Amino acid sequence: MLVDADTILTDLGLEAVVATRRSVPPELAFLGGDPLGIDAVSREWQCSVAEALARLFTYEMEGLVRQLPGCRFVAA
Repeated sequence: MLVDADTILTDLGLEAVVATRRSVPPELAFLGGDPLGIDAVSREWQCSVAEALARLFTYEMEGLVRQLPGCRFVAA
């Protein structure tokens, strides 16, 4: 008889994985609610647009940043 997901996982010898929210690095604190363009991000970090894009790509792969249309970014 099906009781709940935990019972199924236990019967299969598996453990439930609980998603934990990663801490946001301090350099991403300015990426609050409103999407920011790449120029604003590079100004905030005081770096070139190319360097900002490379750093944002890394954060995007870590699931900390999302890229929106128009090369705008928000915290994930």
